[in-house]
Amino acid sequence: MSETPLTDILLITWGMKPPQNVMIDHSKSIEREMNRFIEMFRKLNLHALDLTDRIRRLEQAGDAMEVYCDAIAAHNWNKAKEAKP
Repeated sequence: MSETPLTDILLITWGMKPPQNVMIDHSKSIEREMNRFIEMFRKLNLHALDLTDRIRRLEQAGDAMEVYCDAIAAHNWNKAKEAKP
């Protein structure tokens, strides 16, 4: 598969003869950069989902341990849970 499928589609549409004012090399460069950003965003999004799942599991563990804590520790735990950004 090509690194620049969008630009390649335009070239095919133009019959491989783009108008003179079209900068194909620049277009391909921008498309490659866009594809890199999309891939980075996908990885960040997966990482954020993993972190969200980990936070959920930690909260469940903290809730389960709360019954074994004294009143001050339980209060501090609940304050910490509420302090989420």
